Amino acid sequence: MRVDVVNMNITQPTFKLCLAALGLAVALCSCSSMGKPKGVVASLRLHIQVAPDGSDRSAPVPIYRAKPVLINVDKAAFLDERSLTNAVLMELGDSFAIQVQFSHSGAKILEQYTTSFRSRHCAIASQWGEKTFTNRWLAAPLFNRTISDGTLVFTPDASHEEALLIVNALNNALKFIEKAGTSW
Repeated sequence: MRVDVVNMNITQPTFKLCLAALGLAVALCSCSSMGKPKGVVASLRLHIQVAPDGSDRSAPVPIYRAKPVLINVDKAAFLDERSLTNAVLMELGDSFAIQVQFSHSGAKILEQYTTSFRSRHCAIASQWGEKTFTNRWLAAPLFNRTISDGTLVFTPDASHEEALLIVNALNNALKFIEKAGTSW
């Protein structure tokens, strides 16, 4: 696995995740006319691995908490929860994975990225919670083939309980987005 390891300062990406979670919380609280989502909600952001270019458009992010590996990613997500149609926790014998299904337009974007950025990692971030938010970079699967059906499966850096919570929270968020006719 080839990984771009650069600047060990992870303060900026961590701060940006916290800021994004705060923005999510504020947006959810300000949607009083639409009501509040039922239960825990989550976001899911996909960021493509890029070479460090000295600009502020990319940053290294820590993947895997036990032995963090820094992967330099584009700060702008190319896909997020607004393009999801479903999330499922897959039981794989002694392990598990999260499977997310993207809408038609999301599937086209995923297909473009898996084709154009073959042999690069896709860093996946999530924020979930109801009153307080947990922010984490969950995985960085390698794009080694074109994904044309809009289905992405990854093994998260999370316990089984956390993964189940994330999947349920993503589906809660999808119901809220569909009902409100908007995203946060």
